[in-house]
Amino acid sequence: MTTRAWRGATDQGGLNRLALGVLAAILVLHGTYIRSRSNVSVPTVDWVILARVLACAAGLGIGLLLLRKALPLGFGAKALLLYGFAASLSAVSCPHAKMVVGYSILLVGASMLMIVLVNAARDLSQLRGIEKLWFVTVALLVVKDTFINRSAGASAAGADVTRLGMGSTHPCELSLLATLLFWMSFGRERGRCPAGMWLLRVFLIYVLIAAETRTSIVAFVLAGLVRYLLAAQDPLKRVVVAGAVAGTLSTFAALNVCSSQSWASGMVGYVKRGQDTEQLTSLTGRTVIWNHVLPKTWETPICGHGYGVSRFTMGQPRDAGFQPMHCHNALLEVFFSTGFVGLIPFVAMLLYSLKWIVANARLQHVVSKGLALNAAAAVTALLVASLFEARLAVRLSLFEPLFFFYLITLDRERYFHKLSLERERARYDTREHLCIGHSGPQ
Repeated sequence: MTTRAWRGATDQGGLNRLALGVLAAILVLHGTYIRSRSNVSVPTVDWVILARVLACAAGLGIGLLLLRKALPLGFGAKALLLYGFAASLSAVSCPHAKMVVGYSILLVGASMLMIVLVNAARDLSQLRGIEKLWFVTVALLVVKDTFINRSAGASAAGADVTRLGMGSTHPCELSLLATLLFWMSFGRERGRCPAGMWLLRVFLIYVLIAAETRTSIVAFVLAGLVRYLLAAQDPLKRVVVAGAVAGTLSTFAALNVCSSQSWASGMVGYVKRGQDTEQLTSLTGRTVIWNHVLPKTWETPICGHGYGVSRFTMGQPRDAGFQPMHCHNALLEVFFSTGFVGLIPFVAMLLYSLKWIVANARLQHVVSKGLALNAAAAVTALLVASLFEARLAVRLSLFEPLFFFYLITLDRERYFHKLSLERERARYDTREHLCIGHSGPQ
């Protein structure tokens, strides 16, 4: 290797390590409890907001420096950049244009950074390294936020129940992160401390239960079911087994509820969370929010009302009695905030990500079984949660980088397929060489 080539490779490796460090900083700054602020007043710039903007601006800068090495871009990366453009464009007709520009910088910076990190990966170990960085960082943040919340006894004023995450991180966010981490933990290679991983799983189950979030519990069950079926050699057999188990448990639970068993009544109370029939039928006020927001989307259907500021632009629903923080549905949130310009690439990304589920058997042979199953479970959980929350559409959080990672990894299918064929060919040549050597003259 010439001196110039060696220096180029060294600089490239240094930029990749710097990019991973910036990604870790973005995760920490956007995904953990740092300080409390009012959600209904227009935020002012402080050191946390400044640090977030600087971290994502650094990600954007590194992404532009490495972009030439990441070309050509695949379908997922192009759709993601178009969505980032739509978020920026939504500032045109928004009264909170400065905030929209700031939130757009966060989105575009994190997107560009993830695009170049995934496209720069030359083998599966580098690709799994990005996934591992998200897993380890987020696991530490969830542990930290859980202990802070419990030690401080934080709760929302006037709430009927005290749920884990109230007063600091949101219960829905914390429980959905626990769902993702739990199922991704089974995709980790066998480590030196399997007992530690099981301890983490028990802790994550505690987080999921203590947060009392019905959406996350449904996402947890469906993500686990998808992973269970896709991991099978004989999926039909597992479908029959899963159906039989689900039917038996449902029948058993129904009989105990009808006979007023104490444990069954406790489970019903847990699910109801002290809410009456009206609150339950309105999905905790979500139907009121949807009916309020849907007509407003047609006021500016092209560019939307502004990315990340829906809590300031939607107004308060007449019958809600509170100010919603977002539209509580990802597609409605995207349409309301970025219009058709953002909705089209966002829907394209969601449909493209379904490839992890419908083509999982093929992808297991291309990018490894663990990563493919992790992606299928994560995509399932995020899509289920997106029906009642807007975690992928409000502002940059811990969920978007993971979704972007799996999305752009699909663009690399052809590269890693070619790499797997070369590995198989190399192993075949090695076996042929050994066979010829053993069968030669003695």
